[in-house]
Amino acid sequence: MGAGLVSLAVPSEMAYTGMVVPKALMVRQVSGGFLTDYECVADLAEKATAIVAGPGMGNVPEVDGFLAGLLKNTSCPLVLDADALNRLAANHDLREKLVTRKGVSVLTPHSGGMARLLGKDVFAEMSREEQAKSLGDFVASKGSSISQSWLKSISYSFALILQTL
Repeated sequence: MGAGLVSLAVPSEMAYTGMVVPKALMVRQVSGGFLTDYECVADLAEKATAIVAGPGMGNVPEVDGFLAGLLKNTSCPLVLDADALNRLAANHDLREKLVTRKGVSVLTPHSGGMARLLGKDVFAEMSREEQAKSLGDFVASKGSSISQSWLKSISYSFALILQTL
């Protein structure tokens, strides 16, 4: 099973500056040092069958508008990892948009990231299933099984879940 057309949105300052990019990957340059505005990728996002956001994005408040746009305006499966999770942990409004989002969301935190997302005291008191239920559709806690919000535990690898979305 292949992914089909894959596009990578990167700030223009970073595009092709030492990046090793497979030839099959379409690179979309956006202005600015960070992905700050959803509108810069709206046309790509509206056509997407799945979106991954977070790796290398930057754990800075400037990207919150971009993430808010993804959460509000897309309904395809959305995988949030790395800096996207850090921004969710830092911004309560983004977490609210995640919980009310139309479409499947997959979060990939490690245990420290999950504690930041939920608050350390809450995290310590909740089961893995309760943690997942409080955050959305799927939570792939790194180094553990994957939990669905409706309290079913699955033991597939994260890669298999992505292939079946």
